[in-house]
Amino acid sequence: MEEFKSPIERLARLFRKGRDDWREKAIERQKEIRGLEIKIRDLLKSRENWKERALTAELKLKQHKRGEDSSQKKEEEKSEAANLGIDVESEELNVKGIRSIIRGREDTQQYGAVV
Repeated sequence: MEEFKSPIERLARLFRKGRDDWREKAIERQKEIRGLEIKIRDLLKSRENWKERALTAELKLKQHKRGEDSSQKKEEEKSEAANLGIDVESEELNVKGIRSIIRGREDTQQYGAVV
């Protein structure tokens, strides 16, 4: 303490105040850091949640589009079958059966015989 010219009581008070100020700033910074860590955690969780919801919605949309496509194909096949004189409602046929009948009738119309 010989290197300081101020009285020891004054130096002790100044050092104590400096230490207390430093501790207060450090505690405030730790609280801010903890708050930001919580915010980041919550934002990441929210982002994952929204990402999952978006992917699920996208998948449902694709499935819905596929469903529309397949239902459109079924309607086209029914109308095509009706054009060829096949009563789809009275003949309980599955889609493969309708397709084979349609192909068979088209082949008959084109070539004169079932191929």
